[in-house]
Amino acid sequence: MSEPYQDPDHAIPYLKLIKLGVPTWNKWIKGELTREEAADLVTKLAPTPVPEPPSGSFFDSENPVNFSCVDFTKDNNNNITFAGAEFNNFASFCGTAFGDQANFEGATLGHFVDFQGATFGKSAKFQGAKFGEFANFQDARFGPGAVFLETSFGSGVKFQRATFNNFCNFQKTIFSGAAYFQSCKIDAEVSFENAIFASLADFSQATIKVVSFQGVRFVHAVHFINTTFVTKADFNSAVFLHSDFTGCTFGKFAIFTNATFLEPPEFDEWKGAEKADWIGAKFKITGPRPAFHWLLKKKEMADGWGGLVVNYPTRLRLLRKVMEEANAHDVAHDLFILERKAERGVLIESDPKSWAPLGPIVLLWCFEFLSDCGRSAMRPFAFLLGTNLFLFFPLYVLLFAAIKLPILCHAISWWLCGVGPYPGQIMSDIFNFMLGHALPLASMSKVQDDVMTRLFGGENDLIEMPFWFGVSSMGQSILGALLLFLFLQAIRNHFRLR
Repeated sequence: MSEPYQDPDHAIPYLKLIKLGVPTWNKWIKGELTREEAADLVTKLAPTPVPEPPSGSFFDSENPVNFSCVDFTKDNNNNITFAGAEFNNFASFCGTAFGDQANFEGATLGHFVDFQGATFGKSAKFQGAKFGEFANFQDARFGPGAVFLETSFGSGVKFQRATFNNFCNFQKTIFSGAAYFQSCKIDAEVSFENAIFASLADFSQATIKVVSFQGVRFVHAVHFINTTFVTKADFNSAVFLHSDFTGCTFGKFAIFTNATFLEPPEFDEWKGAEKADWIGAKFKITGPRPAFHWLLKKKEMADGWGGLVVNYPTRLRLLRKVMEEANAHDVAHDLFILERKAERGVLIESDPKSWAPLGPIVLLWCFEFLSDCGRSAMRPFAFLLGTNLFLFFPLYVLLFAAIKLPILCHAISWWLCGVGPYPGQIMSDIFNFMLGHALPLASMSKVQDDVMTRLFGGENDLIEMPFWFGVSSMGQSILGALLLFLFLQAIRNHFRLR
């Protein structure tokens, strides 16, 4: 027959104090309760030595708050709550067994708190809790529900090899330091929605059944190296900086809808690419860019995208191949454009004093400005309509006024006196002349010959077009042909016509 459970000797004083209630515990932690006052209160429960209040140092190994190996499932401990409790230095819950409910809601858990190997029953409530410099949950086992809603962690937290057996909630949690979830096992659903990872987040070799990272901001690096997402991984509207998905496996669904990658991610040797949804995903290159020597304020070279610019074209090329295999054609096209930009950056960084890359950079800028690199049909259409109505038509009127001023003034005076129509035929012919040169080959029609004959005259079917009219109409035709080409290219890209 096994011996009855007894609380560890090192934990008895702290158990007696916390049983007096959280307000009394907090007074003792803050030093507002003298040792004699605490002893009087504790003596009413049982004659137990009362420890000195913690010193508040970062790591007080001589006087820790020590609940390690305590069994909170026993009748004498199962009503203890830590909701709102304060710990201002080292606290140990190593190997502790919690009952149906471990309640740390709103608690302030000091500089260093250790839950390594702890076992949580039906519920572990850490909602609104504030952790100090470091928290350790390595090898911890969580039962049906673990709630870390709106919790804040300090310089670091470790959940390595932790096990979650049911739903766990990390929504709106702030990880100010590094967060380690390597090799953890989550057999149910976990939500990190709208959480913020301000430093490294490492989920390498973890196994997760269902996870939601909707709206999460990974301010620093995030690693999913060899991570297994069993059923569903939702990264909708998440924001990534450095992200590494090397060797990860996606089971049934992977959602990257509207996700933003501020640097090209790594997806080498990943599995389940065909199950990923990339609608609305955005890929960018942020950070200091390579610049021409004559554009720099200093003589030294710019940082060049964190020193990784040389690797970006290769990484983008591999990622584009992944998207093509996943039939994410729009994303593949976006990556192709970004790859061209990265290549320009490599050329500049290799020789910032050279003018050679200037031409391709200007062409790429014009392509992006006029049609969003072939992704927008409305933009070239708007430019075509706007330049003709608000640039070339007024230009032709001014040119005609300068060349044929008496005729135009006579027509306007007749219109103002109410004798004749608005410089009717003249303005109409100028407008038709503009329309005829708006699109390629339209100027070769018989209607255009009649219009130009009335405007400029001529003998023996030879039209005497003024020089500047000819130059302007040629520029209009070239611009119109270019914008029409960009419009049709965007239509083709939209419907992926070949």
